[in-house]
Amino acid sequence: MIKSILVPTDYSEASLNALKTAIKIAAGNNATLYILHVKDVIPEAVIFESKKKAKEVFDAMAGKLSIEHGIQTTIIFADGIVGHTIVNTVAENKIDLVIMGSHGLPGQGGPAIGSNAYYVVKRCTCPVMLIPEGPLRIDFKNILFPVRPSKFTYKLYRIIENIAVETETPYKVQILGITTSRFETTLFPLPSKIREITNNNGNNNIEISLSYSNNINISNSVLAGAEESNADLIVISPGIDMPARPFFIGPSSQNIINQAKIPILSIIRISEN
Repeated sequence: MIKSILVPTDYSEASLNALKTAIKIAAGNNATLYILHVKDVIPEAVIFESKKKAKEVFDAMAGKLSIEHGIQTTIIFADGIVGHTIVNTVAENKIDLVIMGSHGLPGQGGPAIGSNAYYVVKRCTCPVMLIPEGPLRIDFKNILFPVRPSKFTYKLYRIIENIAVETETPYKVQILGITTSRFETTLFPLPSKIREITNNNGNNNIEISLSYSNNINISNSVLAGAEESNADLIVISPGIDMPARPFFIGPSSQNIINQAKIPILSIIRISEN
């Protein structure tokens, strides 16, 4: 269950989109929302006019969120290197989910995600959702979940179930089995695991489908699958790049994160607790 969500914000379009997404997920999970603003110690960083003015803005925002959405909100101000501070804040407050912009302030974007987002995905021990600039996406109704059959667990699926909060229409989870050979589909009981989840979750608002891909170019296969299925969220899970190592994002995961034009949920590194 998601009980705490951290949203780092630098006033960029992507971070404000992330905040709006976080509000919806926090309300659906009755979670506490932590809003973090970091005054970067790097001189070139673009920061708000003053810490005092920023605090006034966020205090007003916290009151509005409490009144309109019933969300308990905590405002955190910190000085330091942005990526390090986000990861430390997650550890100190036992955060369950980070939702942040994939790029920072205007002029810092490009074909790849921002350096802060990349650092947090690599180092953070809780799931991290990256929200791009552009059209706002709050309800995730068509989720693409690429997995290695041998790595698929109910624990990973539960994270997605908490992200896709209750909506009026059913949401779809397309599980894409990434295989290295045609024989791998028979070695691991992925279909039976999915049937077990479907039978036990008791939520008629979920439609789960299963497909396979043995394309040697994993990132191309995932991105093509997302476009074909009109997905609004791609989940990056353990095992897409093997072998998985601490603080390592493999080439396939990197390509997916950098090239996707829709939100990414990274559960590459999650706590065992």
